Amino acid sequence: MNQSEPLLGSQKLNNTVGGGTSFEANTYVNLKKTKWRFVVFYYVLYSLNSVQLEIQKVFEIDYVKYNLLTSIYGIPNVILCFISGNIIHKIGLRASNFYVVLMIFIGHLVVIISCFYSSYYLCLLGRLIVGFSVMALRIGAVIPDLIIPYVYTLTNSLVQSQLTGIGVCVVAQIFAILYNLIDRYNEKKLRQKKLQEQTSMGLTQIFEDEENIDWHSYKQLGKIFWAFSFLVILMYGTFQPFNSNLNSLIRERFGYDIVGAGQVIAFPTLLIALASPVFGIISDKYGHRGDILTFATFLLIIVQTTMGTLRNCEACVEIIYAIFVYQIAYSFFVSNIWASLKLITPKHLRGIAVGITNALQNVGYFFSSLLIGLILDGNQDKQLGYRWVNYLMAMMNLTGFVILISWNCKEREKLNAKKPSD
Repeated sequence: MNQSEPLLGSQKLNNTVGGGTSFEANTYVNLKKTKWRFVVFYYVLYSLNSVQLEIQKVFEIDYVKYNLLTSIYGIPNVILCFISGNIIHKIGLRASNFYVVLMIFIGHLVVIISCFYSSYYLCLLGRLIVGFSVMALRIGAVIPDLIIPYVYTLTNSLVQSQLTGIGVCVVAQIFAILYNLIDRYNEKKLRQKKLQEQTSMGLTQIFEDEENIDWHSYKQLGKIFWAFSFLVILMYGTFQPFNSNLNSLIRERFGYDIVGAGQVIAFPTLLIALASPVFGIISDKYGHRGDILTFATFLLIIVQTTMGTLRNCEACVEIIYAIFVYQIAYSFFVSNIWASLKLITPKHLRGIAVGITNALQNVGYFFSSLLIGLILDGNQDKQLGYRWVNYLMAMMNLTGFVILISWNCKEREKLNAKKPSD
């Protein structure tokens, strides 16, 4: 699409970086009402975590290969975070909304077929397809831990437990179609109204003045930004990769069954997920993001160290408390980290800054997952192996804590401001 053409339906984009990830979209149906898509994304993304040991048994794979299954989705995002803006510009928000859900459906269907044939590499392909589509909202990460273990217990079938993801995708596809129909109808009515009023703000408005930013602009980002990116690599390297192995940690170290382990993870996560918007609102109102990030990272160090030192026991309650604190710290961190990026980067460079950080974050996901797998495969005593994983996560958090302390000392006023200076 060239810039002289009217935009496709549901498009009115203000793109701060050509082809970048930062854009605003005004649609005729509020996009906030389509967040069901993100629940679907996370449900499919986390569907393997709840049956980790069963996955390893069916595919006869070690921990490294399992962690590759749970992290490979991040590889496409290393590239997609830079080009997704241009793709959406070309096909439109309605079409992208439909195709993203469809790709998730296809990817998860391939995963289910792989379970029939116990084909690890086919499963890997399915997860890669899902990776081309996934961006997420936390509530969807809770549901698999509640549903999938129950289904597996009732059916003793990995295939049937994963079929629940297909059901979620079907419902999502129906909502995508309904959303597009409603959006098209509202667009038509709004066009008619604007024509009657002969307003100068025609709906064929195209991109607002677009910044022509060369990718060499990364040189202008400064040392603070690169410290921020390294912090994101470290901290997010302790989130998703650790969560992917949390179910098996609870079962192998603390003696919970498949359903109990799912509940131990799901209930604290659900409570904190519901409270996360409140955390975000408080941060938006009062600022102090640097202080909150530092406190959250300190909590993560404490909780990972505590998990590592907990006694091995049979369904003991201490791990529940540890996971609850972990989820609080995680919510504090993710509620503030990306908003902090706005505070340390010039307005005209934020799009490229988000793109670079997203790419590095996904690379960090991948290698951290493989490192956890190597630790677990390298220890015949899996209980000891999980302890070493906790200590590794604590060391990564400690490194992040040191960065945040230094960052807070040098840029305290900027980092704890309510809004960016520009």
